[in-house]
Amino acid sequence: MIFLTPMVKVTQAEAADAVPHRGQPVAAAGMRGVGDSMKRIAFLYTDEFHWSAPYLDVALSRLGAEITAKLFFIENERGVQDFPVEAEQLKPGMDCDQLVDKLLEWGADGVISLPMYDQETMRDAVVKDHLADRGIPMIMHRPEVIRMFSSKWDTKEVVRRFGIEASDGILIDGDLLNGRGPAVYGYPAYVRRRALELGFPLLVKPLWDCGANGICFIENELALINYLQEPYDGNAVLEQCLEGELCSVEIVGHDGSYIIQPLIWKGKTGSAPPFMASDRFRYCIPRREADDTFAPIAARLRTMCTTLGVEGVIEVEMIYVENTYRVIEINPRLSGTTTLSIAASDCDTYGCLVAMLLGNWTEEYARSGERRMRSAFQFPVLRLTDELVYALELDFGLVRTRSFTFRGREFHDVVVTCEFTETALLKSKLASLQSRFNLLTRALAAEADGVITSSLTELPLFDVR
Repeated sequence: MIFLTPMVKVTQAEAADAVPHRGQPVAAAGMRGVGDSMKRIAFLYTDEFHWSAPYLDVALSRLGAEITAKLFFIENERGVQDFPVEAEQLKPGMDCDQLVDKLLEWGADGVISLPMYDQETMRDAVVKDHLADRGIPMIMHRPEVIRMFSSKWDTKEVVRRFGIEASDGILIDGDLLNGRGPAVYGYPAYVRRRALELGFPLLVKPLWDCGANGICFIENELALINYLQEPYDGNAVLEQCLEGELCSVEIVGHDGSYIIQPLIWKGKTGSAPPFMASDRFRYCIPRREADDTFAPIAARLRTMCTTLGVEGVIEVEMIYVENTYRVIEINPRLSGTTTLSIAASDCDTYGCLVAMLLGNWTEEYARSGERRMRSAFQFPVLRLTDELVYALELDFGLVRTRSFTFRGREFHDVVVTCEFTETALLKSKLASLQSRFNLLTRALAAEADGVITSSLTELPLFDVR
């Protein structure tokens, strides 16, 4: 089940300017509207649509009659008839040349890439280069940017160049550790010694992968010895498993003008990561000390994006520990927290990407979208019923509910918002829902209560203007 907010209906003139910030003026001074050459826009999407609900549908519905749009997708739990624009399902594993041919055959004047997993980002980046040779613009990062951020080790080196801390670790050569290639007899011993220097607990992560695939939690030296006997069959990063708070921020833009969305908080770190990230209680609430500490980091991230030529969306994942932020990875794409970011800021990432393609993106435009509008929460529920959805609609700003299956397990979660001034009422509202519907596990209910209680001392200090 996916709960979709009602489609936003706008005038033809508003759609032509593709404004991503609902409630703001349609166009700022200096923006140009849709040019005669941008009549057919292709969107590339490569995952199930519950991840993007409801905002991708909203952005597609706002394009207006001047633009013909088509959504090319791979995985999908919906039929092609369920979208507000024409849609076509592609074959999994389609290569760059095949995808370019498909886009040219359709007659795309411009393309927007919307990958949710790293597997598709490099393909789309190479497609961008092929299309540029033919004079067709595509909103996507350059292949070199994808390479830097898809590699967890290169990401550490990149952010440090810009004065941003990263978690300590080492790069593990999978060939040497697995006995392939030249015999380097001391390599396992080297890895073990460096691990002992880093200290436990540790995490081993595949160098190129996402979605927590292949992550191994190493609690102590015995676990390290066992791992070295059967290591991951590829290059990996061995890094400190820091005890702190996991958080992330989404950055949207290009050409030196970027919107930095509000910080999303994802729970405690320092132990084995959860089976599924959406098992966590995620939230976006003002936190004075943490926000002040992040301000100079945000400025450095903006400089990094400008210098590297980021074009589109990245998600920067960090651990907040000892009043500092340490980057653990950067996802050069949309993420599982895109919907929560939009819900908190009211700045529609998908609409921003459209504005970039149409030439409506300026520094002033980006600055106008960088704001925090309300508190937002994403959390798993034990079950979803029509009665619960109705109750959530009454008590909260319900953005989305969804049910999905991942690795054989069924999950349910919701995204809700409330005004800052209403955050104090959340405790009683959640307690009521918990007693009526057995909404959350006991541990998650306690975590949610703690988060909301601590936030009440922050909100009166926060300037929401």
